[in-house]
Amino acid sequence: MIPTDSFSGPRVRTVARLCLLAALLALAACADAPAPGGPGRGGPGGGPGGGPPLAVVTAAPTRELLGSEIEAVGTALANESVEITAKVSNRIEAIRFAEGQRVAKGAVLVQLDRAQTAADLAEAEANLGEAQRQLRR
Repeated sequence: MIPTDSFSGPRVRTVARLCLLAALLALAACADAPAPGGPGRGGPGGGPGGGPPLAVVTAAPTRELLGSEIEAVGTALANESVEITAKVSNRIEAIRFAEGQRVAKGAVLVQLDRAQTAADLAEAEANLGEAQRQLRR
């Protein structure tokens, strides 16, 4: 336990007076400082560093047309598309439509080479004849 008369010596009084003096100096320093944003701080009435106000550059408004072009990099996809495939593989002999042209339902769009089809027909007829001979036997 600390005796109470140890806080009343001359040394304690000197430390208390020094603390009080430091607090008064701090308060006095705060009272002399300009307010933030006021003169000398770049706020109204002065430029940075308390100099004259800064000059402002202005221009008269003008009317101009805005372009409707847009430049972009990307991939374009059609809203609608058609994929044309053949049931048989063969060479194309003629294409009977133009790009973007409307065509009627059931119209011939592509004509295939008839040589392969004729050979397939001859083979099928030969197989039919052989099957009929086997049936009669």
